[in-house]
Amino acid sequence: MNNDILQETNIFDIKESEVNSSSLLFENLPDLIIPEIAAKVLNKSVKTLYDWKYRGKTRREKIPSKLFTKMGGGLYVRKDILLEWVSSRSSS
Repeated sequence: MNNDILQETNIFDIKESEVNSSSLLFENLPDLIIPEIAAKVLNKSVKTLYDWKYRGKTRREKIPSKLFTKMGGGLYVRKDILLEWVSSRSSS
């Protein structure tokens, strides 16, 4: 996957008409994304993602509770929930 695409794209700046094209970015991602890649996609720091998960900021920030999953001791971001959340934020 090309990291230049991730660095140039801020998912939250995508307009509703561009949501379908934003899903193209997600097509190249695995179903479970490591926090470092998800942070680049969201244009957030990795620390912010861990804060959302472990400091209970998911409700206050309106982060979907099912966005994160743990497997084998590691934290992952679910691509399907991330795409759904980004799409809903783009249309509001």
